[in-house]
Amino acid sequence: MMGGFLYQSPKLQLILIMYSFIVGISIGIVYSVFDTISIMLNLHIVNESSDGEIKLRNAKNKIIISKIFQFSIDFLFSVVYTVIIVVFIFCANQGRFRFFLIIFSVFGFLVYKRTLGRLVSFCMQTAVSFLYRTIKLYIACPLYRFYTAVKIRFVSADIKRRAVNAVIGDKDF
Repeated sequence: MMGGFLYQSPKLQLILIMYSFIVGISIGIVYSVFDTISIMLNLHIVNESSDGEIKLRNAKNKIIISKIFQFSIDFLFSVVYTVIIVVFIFCANQGRFRFFLIIFSVFGFLVYKRTLGRLVSFCMQTAVSFLYRTIKLYIACPLYRFYTAVKIRFVSADIKRRAVNAVIGDKDF
């Protein structure tokens, strides 16, 4: 049966396959953005040592928060993925659903994730870890040391004032 509503020429099908593959790669890029956000915020929530042991107090709560956060990031990505696929099907194929469009978009996503996605993920993990350590070393630690030094000065001055008040017995001193 040539023609008709459901017929598509092989050339058009090949173009749709190529477009769905490109859409899959672009969805992989969007996944890299979500993965980077997850890496950045998970590093702040849960800090693990090189042995894999959690160093923080209340680590169980922090792991639960981390898992909830990861679930919400994955859920948001799946919503974005679905919207992109639906818009692609309506724009590229006049709203006619073809299963091979989904298959080749997933294939494009997997090709990106297994090749360039690994490199991007490694670079982002390294960059975020370096940035986190740099901020911690050059900003957070000196500010904390300054805070504790000032706090010790005020606490020791308060202790001296209380000792003098106890000895002298003068409340206004």
